[in-house]
Amino acid sequence: MAQDIKDEVGSKLLFENEQVKVWDLQLQPGENLGTHRHENDYVLIFSGDSTIRGTNADGSTRFVNQMHDGDVIFRSIDGGEDIHDAYNDGDTPSRNFIIELKK
Repeated sequence: MAQDIKDEVGSKLLFENEQVKVWDLQLQPGENLGTHRHENDYVLIFSGDSTIRGTNADGSTRFVNQMHDGDVIFRSIDGGEDIHDAYNDGDTPSRNFIIELKK
């Protein structure tokens, strides 16, 4: 059975205009977002400390990172798409803000 791939890259869309989408992503310990698709370059800004595991579409682990309050990551899609899932592997809630660059 094919898995569903969401276009929502966060828990809640906070803002959108012609240039950006801003998402809030909150995950409780052990929770995952679900497999989702990025079609635009994006910036992640972490609020608080957390342990995040990223998995590829096939379920294989892409990374496990210890994130700290204020950490910022930029991801370039280069005209393609990035399909993955995000898990909170820590014992505290995880929160980050995702800024998708539409142009």
